[in-house]
Amino acid sequence: PFQNAEINCQRNKNIVPRRSDLLLDNYALLAADNGERVAIITVTNGAGGQRMFNQEHIVAIMADCSRIFPLSFELSLAAGQQETLQIYFGRRVQPVLQLISNN
Repeated sequence: PFQNAEINCQRNKNIVPRRSDLLLDNYALLAADNGERVAIITVTNGAGGQRMFNQEHIVAIMADCSRIFPLSFELSLAAGQQETLQIYFGRRVQPVLQLISNN
């Protein structure tokens, strides 16, 4: 819901995604009744060669304005390759408002 919105949260501003050629094309945020937070993301490798991406390349902004990294994952993408995958943020009281990458 807040994918293209400007969210001005000041809490945890020092938690930022690692700089990369990962393009966060699209995402859907999901929450289960038990508090599990999940995102379905579509990403593209914007580099001219193969790259490895992991949980350090994406940060979630939570409803209380805190920032967290997803649980561990690793993805290898060829130049220009696009892929959709599911990433997990564990059980949280607050929902995820937005995902950010740093490219």
